[in-house]
Amino acid sequence: MRKNIFVIIFIIICSSSLAQKEGGKTIDITSSFKPELIPPKKIIPSPGPLTSSAGKTDLKYQIPAQQMNFRYSPSPLRPLAYNDTSKLQEDRGYIKAGFGNFSTPYLKAAINYGNGELTAGNLEAYYTSSKGKMPFQQFARYGLKTNAIFQLNENHSLQARGGYKGQDLKRYGFQPESLKPDEDSLKLRYNDLHLGATIENRKADETFGVYYKGILDAHFFSDNNQGNETALHYDLPLEKVLNENISLNIGLKGVLSSLNLKDTSYSNNLTMVRAGVKYKLNDQTIINAALIPSWNNGNFSLLPLAELESYLSGEGFAVQIGIEGNFIQNTWRTSAAFNPWITQPQILTHTRNTDIYGAIKGNFAGNWFFRLKGSYSIRRDVPLFVNDTIDGRTFQMVFEPDMNVAGVLGELGWQKDNKYSWTNRILIQSFGGLEVYEKAFGLLPLEFNSSFSAKWLDKLTTKADLFMFSAPWTQTKAGTEKGKAGIDLNLGGEFDLTNRVQLWLQFNNIFNNEYQRWNQYPVLGFQALGGVIFTF
Repeated sequence: MRKNIFVIIFIIICSSSLAQKEGGKTIDITSSFKPELIPPKKIIPSPGPLTSSAGKTDLKYQIPAQQMNFRYSPSPLRPLAYNDTSKLQEDRGYIKAGFGNFSTPYLKAAINYGNGELTAGNLEAYYTSSKGKMPFQQFARYGLKTNAIFQLNENHSLQARGGYKGQDLKRYGFQPESLKPDEDSLKLRYNDLHLGATIENRKADETFGVYYKGILDAHFFSDNNQGNETALHYDLPLEKVLNENISLNIGLKGVLSSLNLKDTSYSNNLTMVRAGVKYKLNDQTIINAALIPSWNNGNFSLLPLAELESYLSGEGFAVQIGIEGNFIQNTWRTSAAFNPWITQPQILTHTRNTDIYGAIKGNFAGNWFFRLKGSYSIRRDVPLFVNDTIDGRTFQMVFEPDMNVAGVLGELGWQKDNKYSWTNRILIQSFGGLEVYEKAFGLLPLEFNSSFSAKWLDKLTTKADLFMFSAPWTQTKAGTEKGKAGIDLNLGGEFDLTNRVQLWLQFNNIFNNEYQRWNQYPVLGFQALGGVIFTF
């Protein structure tokens, strides 16, 4: 009864709200090895095809201005408090604190530094934890990260970033529940130390006449069971513009990783070399073509890229058709981010993907934008996730050598000024052609995300997030079973009490649906959090 009263009062005040959900299901994906650097003096549209993905990609969505070069990828829903960072443009920093049921403290702080001209950066720290109703159903997540941009001169800039991310869990998904395993055997801790840098130029180098953008990211990942992984991700593209119609591009991209586990050690490397050309056929049509020699742990593949993109004059639409080969990077860190309940991977490799696609996208009625894409993908070495046959609390990561995926992606968005925003995304996938395993265990045939945010009277900001997915297939000691679908609605808001003090309130899992994204691991039920934000 008390829960219903809270919900009714909040909806009357806000009419909409927010949420984010902790424990997102994300994997790092290299969906397209297509380095592109565009001269600032001329906008050359360069959209790419749908990201090949076994899950949800961890990208940010931005609404385009004049051109139609956009991609939508929703952020994972997380049971954390809503954060409106728009005030950081005028304030130096903020401290956000609160508390909720399931013994959930929430603390987040951020500060900006730099003069905003030659240097600019921010530092952010956070902590949250919860304890559910089930035995050992508890977690803690904490971290620190920074990002800085340095203007080296008029033509060159350097971005430096780094941080630490920690996660404490317990494997509460054992069956039957009457088991009483040793608590120490259930403890799981992940640590991720990250360092990265990006350097790029704004105009062509005077000596060679090229544009470049070098990206390096190093991750030092470990758990509490004598396992660690070191991975260096790199992306080094170059573009030479010959004239207004033709540009050449080459690049080197991949990952060097080394795993040292309790019982074994091995490397997991990927190298892709790209050589291609972009040809502007006319003002509406662009052709991209390239060959991508690749080495996945020493195994050679020659990947193709051929794409035609045409803008329909006066219609505000663009069509794309093409074929693209790429690799999806699979590291221990990205796999544990997708499914934290996996055991230490005794073998890892990267997923080869060849995507044949057609798409249409565009803007209409001033504030609306959309994208619709159909694709057929041929994949090799696809990671699947099956429960162990003892008590099911861990997942073994196995690789299906062959899989075909037919997919449809739909995106629809609307924005009015900077006050109202509504984005929607649906992904439907059909998995077939498996040779070894009966089903695509752990992969979702359907995902739907919808997010609405609004700012009312300059004092009240609200947000609502809806996430739904269809039932995945699971494999346990009882055999192959179909799981259950999940739905999650989250509402939240923020109210400016004074210029320096805001109140925030959030409701997670409004339907109190204790769904299982991963078999035997139900999520927390309805959750209410609230607190205060101090800006300075």
